[in-house]
Amino acid sequence: MIEELLPDSVVAVEMLGDESIREAPLYPEEAALVARAVPKRRREFAAVR
Repeated sequence: MIEELLPDSVVAVEMLGDESIREAPLYPEEAALVARAVPKRRREFAAVR
């Protein structure tokens, strides 16, 4: 649904369930924002960015 709202140059991905979520790679600037966070929070950050 969100892909219908975004321009074609934007990639949208939907993930359901949190059991299989692994930490997605982050850009250095993003990684710095959650560097001191616990692993669960880093996964949440990466999943919804």
